Amino acid sequence: MKLFNTAPSPAPQESVHPIIGIDVGGTQCAVLHGSTDGRILHKVVFSTETAKGLEQTLQNLWNAMEQVVAQSGGGEPVFGISCGGPMNSREGL
Repeated sequence: MKLFNTAPSPAPQESVHPIIGIDVGGTQCAVLHGSTDGRILHKVVFSTETAKGLEQTLQNLWNAMEQVVAQSGGGEPVFGISCGGPMNSREGL
């Protein structure tokens, strides 16, 4: 019985489109350019600064996205966004 595939895996191919990840958090946010094999190629992290309001956070996200996309080398980017909300384990939320 064969349990593992022992053939070498083909080298991952880079996407024609830059892969951009966005994480919006209550304490900090991050925007990154990632590879198809899970490596972080460029990352910008900044404090959310909730006291300055939503508009400031959105502007900071936009600035970080522009910086990361510029570093990605071109192409039409694809985006993934993570945005958590208030959590309440007692209510299952």
